[in-house]
Amino acid sequence: MPSQITFSDGNTIDYEYGSDGRKLRTVHQTGNTILTTDYCGNAIYENGSLKLLLTETGYVSFPDKKFHFYLKDHQGNVRVVADKDGKLEETNDYYPFGGTFTTSTSVQSYKYNGKELDRKNGLDWYDYGARMYDVAIGRFVTTDIMEEKYYSISPYVYVVNNPLKYIDLRGDSISVADLYTRDKQGELINPNQVKAFEFLASTKEGKALLANFAMKGQTIAGVTFNKDGEFHNKGINISFGTGVRDSGVSGSTNFSLNNENLNIRIVVGNSLDNADLLDTFIHEIVIHADQNSADFIDDKVMNNSNVYPALRKMDKNRQYKQHWQERNVNKAMKRIGLPILQQYYNSQGIVKSNDAIVKSMYGFLN
Repeated sequence: MPSQITFSDGNTIDYEYGSDGRKLRTVHQTGNTILTTDYCGNAIYENGSLKLLLTETGYVSFPDKKFHFYLKDHQGNVRVVADKDGKLEETNDYYPFGGTFTTSTSVQSYKYNGKELDRKNGLDWYDYGARMYDVAIGRFVTTDIMEEKYYSISPYVYVVNNPLKYIDLRGDSISVADLYTRDKQGELINPNQVKAFEFLASTKEGKALLANFAMKGQTIAGVTFNKDGEFHNKGINISFGTGVRDSGVSGSTNFSLNNENLNIRIVVGNSLDNADLLDTFIHEIVIHADQNSADFIDDKVMNNSNVYPALRKMDKNRQYKQHWQERNVNKAMKRIGLPILQQYYNSQGIVKSNDAIVKSMYGFLN
C-alpha cells in the first residue's frame, strides 16, 4: 500500500496504516487546504470531527445525525442511497469493471463493491484494504501478495478478468480463482472439483469449516458469510485449486509464511468420482488446514504449541504425523466428514453404511 502519492501540481495524499495493514488515516493536501480523515472501526472523522458512522445497511451522517440507506446489487455495488423517507439522494450505474456510466449527485464515497472511492485530485482509485484498484484500467496498482501461488495470472489483474462472476473483497487474492478457471469457450476446466466443492459449501458442516477462514460479507460457492472467521482475523488466508504434483495422491496442502500471515493452498486432483473429490476436500481442510491454523494462531509459529500434544513426544522422523493425530486422537473426519458424505450419498440415491464411509475416509497412510 502507498505511503504517499504526489501529483504533478504538488498536491499530495499521505496514508497511515495499522499493524494489520488496515488504513487508519489519510491526509489530503490540495494547495493550502488540508483534509485529515481518520478511520476508527466504522466511525470516520474529518479534521477531528465525526463525519460518518457506517452500518450494515448504510451510514449515519454527522452532525445532523440522519440515517442514509444503501440499496445494493448482487455484487455489493451501492446502486442507490436513500433517506429514511425513501427520498433518493444518489444513484449509480456501473460498467463491469467498476467505472460509472451514469450517476446522480454524489453524497458519499462508498460505491463499487461497497468500496471507498477516492476522487480527490483526480485520483479515482478504490481502496480494497490490501490494495488500491484503478477502474480506468481494471487493474490493481500493486501486486498480489500471493502472486507466487497464481503464476499463470497477472499479479495486477482484478478478479481473473471476470467481474461478472467474481468480486474481490480486500484485493489480496481470490480464494477459488484457480478452482473456477474456464477455457476459451467459457466452460469450467475443472467441473468435477467445482461440483464437489460447492456441495461441501452447501452443507451445514462444510459451511462451518469454511466460515473459520471467511471474511464478513464474503461469498464462496454461493454461500455468504455474515462475520469474520477466527482464522481470518488471525491473518490466515486460504485458497483452493486443482492439480497435484504426485500422481499417487489425490490432494495436497501447502503452507507459506508472509510476515505475520499464514497462506494455505489446497489443491485437489481430478476424479470422476465426486464422493472421492468431496472426501479429499474435507481431508485437506480438517486434517491439515484446520489443525495447522490452530497451531499458528497462538504465537504465529508452526511449532505444535497449540495442537498436537501427542506429536511433541513422537519420533520426529515419523511420516504423516497429522494422519496419525487424526486417526488416533482428533477423529474430525468421523465427526465432520461422515455427515457431509452421508448427505452426498443420500442426494444421489446411494445407500452406503456409516462403517463403509468411515473405512473409505480413513484409507490414508499413517
